[in-house]
Amino acid sequence: MNVDFAQVKNKLYNFFMGKWYPILVAVMVTLAHITGAEMYFAIVNILLAVTALCVCDSIRPLFVVVATFTFQVSEKNSPAAPTFSDYYFTGWRLYVVAILAALVVFGLTFFIVRNKLWKKLSLRKTTLLIPALALSAAFLLNGVGSDNWSLEGFGFGASQIIIYLGLYLLFYLGLSEKESEEELIGYITYITLVTALALLAQVVYQFAFGDVISNGQIDRSNLNLGWVTCNPLGGLLVMFIPTLFYGAITKKHGWLYFVTATLVYIGAVATCSRNSLVFGTLTFAVCFIIACVKGKERRKYFICALAICVLAALAMFTLFYDKLAVIFQRYVSSGMNDSGRFVIWGRAWDIFCDNVVFGNGFFSPYAPGLTVIVEFMPGLAHNTIFEFLASMGLVGMAAYSYYRIETIKVMLKRPTLAKIMLGMSVLVVAAQSLLDSFIFFYYPMLLPTAILAVICRVYDMQMEKQEMFFKDLLEKQQGDACTDEQTE
Repeated sequence: MNVDFAQVKNKLYNFFMGKWYPILVAVMVTLAHITGAEMYFAIVNILLAVTALCVCDSIRPLFVVVATFTFQVSEKNSPAAPTFSDYYFTGWRLYVVAILAALVVFGLTFFIVRNKLWKKLSLRKTTLLIPALALSAAFLLNGVGSDNWSLEGFGFGASQIIIYLGLYLLFYLGLSEKESEEELIGYITYITLVTALALLAQVVYQFAFGDVISNGQIDRSNLNLGWVTCNPLGGLLVMFIPTLFYGAITKKHGWLYFVTATLVYIGAVATCSRNSLVFGTLTFAVCFIIACVKGKERRKYFICALAICVLAALAMFTLFYDKLAVIFQRYVSSGMNDSGRFVIWGRAWDIFCDNVVFGNGFFSPYAPGLTVIVEFMPGLAHNTIFEFLASMGLVGMAAYSYYRIETIKVMLKRPTLAKIMLGMSVLVVAAQSLLDSFIFFYYPMLLPTAILAVICRVYDMQMEKQEMFFKDLLEKQQGDACTDEQTE
């Protein structure tokens, strides 16, 4: 029997670039998390991802893998607090992890070499490259000259470069030049929907079977998915909202995106994170207003859907006020309590004042007993500004400010609805980090990095169209001038 390898490759290409592959990945990571069999699912997940890298000319299929890969970590096998399990690094599993890591390196290397990504790299033309390089240098220089400088701090700073420079360039350069603006935006919007639904499934499962409701109240300590705790979980859910609303405005099945955005907001509130409550409410409200203004054909639909949600919420509040008051007791009891943040921020400022230029480095002692999520993570200041100042000094703060300003400029220059709403998903993570440390964690930055790469590619396309327009205009004017001279 003769096998047509070209036909097989074409079918694989269509599968990986299509809509079913992201759904398969989302189902796998959800089942892996629920069953605790993540090692077996990870093997399948990695093999599929490496195959995609070998047959596709675009990095697109990797978006969903990167965005959801941490989702599969189960609570019982988690290397993070409070379990601190060594499940992945003992026995046969250690060898499997090493083999899978080698496969990932092979797949990425093959993709980079086959598509010659380095030829696309240009210091002048690669959007956000210079700001990302400046931020990367600042990460490496954290704590230089201070007594607190350590290899651990240097290593943590270097690990941040993987996200802000390495992963961004992989996504940005790895997108095919054949992909149109509409394709890229539509795909990343769809990936956000699939990722949000996968995370919502885990949240629902945790509430149903994870003893989250204890003595009639939400016990935040039990709202631990293994790979994420309640505060970052709420932050992740809020991050989905703007891109989902963009899908609600523009997609054929907009109702699915709107319902998912609403459920995501409810999930964020249910984490009992005040950060998520404040930013989630603001984000949802702004996005809803934008949807009503820009989604003219669906304005009645949005208003009716919101009216139904409000009426349902009022009915629940009226009928079950006592129970709801008990369930969300933490919001009432916490009030305006700063949860020790003012102490940490004051200590961070004092540390900065002693090490103004390069900071005191990561792993600075902000407050006694400050807990960490995983052992290789430092205790963080729970505020972007204080963290950069204390750990990286004025150099770090300047580099981050430059990087953030440049990202905003890309989003706002020649603005479109897509760039603005997708950009909001990136910026809301940065905004929430004024009260937490999300931008220094790895998993909250994975999907935003993919979204940012798409925004920058769309920006490039806009600039190319603008250059072509002026070039054609100039040629036309020159042609008209030559015609006039010949006539004379």
